[in-house]
Amino acid sequence: MTIRATSAEGSREARFVAAIQRVIRDPGTRAALRRGIGRPPGRAPQMHAVVAPWLPGDPQPAVERAYYAVAALMAHQPRTSAGFGTDAEEPEASPNLGASFAEAVRTGRMREDTSAARLHLLCRQGVDGLHRHLPRAVTQLQVAGVRIAWERLLKDLATWDRDRDEIAKRWLQSYYRQLHPDRNSTPTAAVSSPEGEPQ
Repeated sequence: MTIRATSAEGSREARFVAAIQRVIRDPGTRAALRRGIGRPPGRAPQMHAVVAPWLPGDPQPAVERAYYAVAALMAHQPRTSAGFGTDAEEPEASPNLGASFAEAVRTGRMREDTSAARLHLLCRQGVDGLHRHLPRAVTQLQVAGVRIAWERLLKDLATWDRDRDEIAKRWLQSYYRQLHPDRNSTPTAAVSSPEGEPQ
């Protein structure tokens, strides 16, 4: 199945994700995209008909790979996981991958030490390593019932080669802030009089 990139409102990434969500309802298209899991675009010829129309002109290798990876990951998710219903049925996605891992821990579906180790491993990787480890990490989140913010992940993957430190910082900060929201609030301090006595 070939899908066309349209001029509808929203970013290219958002429209791409919405299109993939539609086409993976077709078993044949979903199977074709799933065969690209963990593979670079050059080794995933069955994906070109679906993904290529959405690529920006003359894309950088990291951008191209990001589109193919996200399409394959979306197709690879279990049908019982969040993301196969309508928009109204889906829970809100976490803002990035770090927050997604925190959500898995907070709901009791993943151990904190396991999630932290997995996230730190991802954050240490270059582009090749990230794409190698990402399928397993995403599968763990999906099994835990956590919805992935695909548009955000696509943008992060596309710029990982030049912004890895900033993206990794954002993932880790989101993880720990979401995991310990009680530490984000500042207690109201008592107002003291000049003599030091509370007023």
